[in-house]
Amino acid sequence: MNSTTMTFNVTWSEPKKFETGNFNIAFDGLYLIGYRDTATDKRYIVYVGQGDIGTRLADHLRNNASVDRRIAQAGRVGYYRYSKCADEDTRLDIELGLYRKRGGSS
Repeated sequence: MNSTTMTFNVTWSEPKKFETGNFNIAFDGLYLIGYRDTATDKRYIVYVGQGDIGTRLADHLRNNASVDRRIAQAGRVGYYRYSKCADEDTRLDIELGLYRKRGGSS
């Protein structure tokens, strides 16, 4: 079986604070949720996803205990980034690549 590596150029937004009222995005694309460690200023990704970005981010804020547990600790500032991508097949391929690279959302 041949293995094919696909490469995509993704242009991410600047990091935005992961908080209620900060998801005014009305298009499909990719997103990642992470946190910045205030002691080291390093950023860590905890979740990658795709779909209607504003809706999905709001859903994560309300209903995702795993994300909340990872970013809502002392010394961490939650953030998200996004990239516009209308084609669902492309989004799914990129999401899978990010998931594999980042080790999922655990």
